[in-house]
Amino acid sequence: MVRVYLCDDHQLMLDGLDLILESHPELMVIGRGYNGQELIDWLQSNDVDVVLLDINMPVLDGIKTSKILREQYPDVKVVFLSMVNQLEIVSSIHTTGARGFLLKNSDRDEVIQAILKVDKGGSHFSPEVLQGIKTKAKRIPTQYFPKLTSREKEVLKLIINEYTSPDIAEKLFISVGTVDTHRRNLISKLGVKNTAGLVRIAIEYQLV
Repeated sequence: MVRVYLCDDHQLMLDGLDLILESHPELMVIGRGYNGQELIDWLQSNDVDVVLLDINMPVLDGIKTSKILREQYPDVKVVFLSMVNQLEIVSSIHTTGARGFLLKNSDRDEVIQAILKVDKGGSHFSPEVLQGIKTKAKRIPTQYFPKLTSREKEVLKLIINEYTSPDIAEKLFISVGTVDTHRRNLISKLGVKNTAGLVRIAIEYQLV
């Protein structure tokens, strides 16, 4: 069972997400808050797997909250929620520790699948968000990036396509440990902090 916390300053959004998630047998909403500070306070005495986190909130917004979670609660996985495709936020998402970015017009299946993927160590960005990154991609000479091996490129491409480590291992006929080693090497080579950073860099600079 994936334990989920909902953080949004709109009651209707919280109620709608609650109904969507409670209908799935693998998901359980265990907490709700109207701003990031409520979430941080709640975490002092509670545990959670995935947080759906609104970006624009009073008291403590989603960006600042995610950075606090990265430092104080690194095991908590964050998926951002937004009304608009805020490209400047997506482009720097690797600095916040978030694993995904959902637009609030996402359908039920996308929301559920995003949570399940992120809980298993993957990432998820709404298609409109990915398209926006590709459309405004910065084109710079690839020689400015460390050279990736053919296997690293294969792994990176599968990560972008939201495969988890076990899925990648099965597809490439290698062990999960080997996949995790490639993931760590990619994170180190590309100078990012997590999987979300890998996705952003790979798409933004068209590395695969």
